[in-house]
Amino acid sequence: VEFLEGVAGLTSDAELAFAKWETPALAAFKPAKTDTKSGKGLPVWWRSTFSTDDSGAPLYMQPAGLTKGQWYINGRHVGRYFVALANGKPVPPQDRYLIPAAWLKPGQPNEITIFDEHGGAPNKIKLAH
Repeated sequence: VEFLEGVAGLTSDAELAFAKWETPALAAFKPAKTDTKSGKGLPVWWRSTFSTDDSGAPLYMQPAGLTKGQWYINGRHVGRYFVALANGKPVPPQDRYLIPAAWLKPGQPNEITIFDEHGGAPNKIKLAH
């Protein structure tokens, strides 16, 4: 075994830039695509609206049909989720995620935006108290 010592930083001449993780503009939303060679889904953004009652109670999202990604409520980043592998195999233990009541607009349309890394479809998601 031979060990070599680094004498200079690998990124000493590189310029690093970081972009804020945020939802894309409305014009960027298009039908989902599938990679024809592998048959696996490609990363995709989803956006929808829903309404809530005036109870002031928080909601829980159950991300059935999704795999791994990030999600937003009314433009606020709620967090990451990881509930299934790219092949659909479930990843326990978490299967529901809290939406704080203070982030919801009772009696008005609320927007949910989802980024799924493996192209999971949100058509089975449940929002419940």
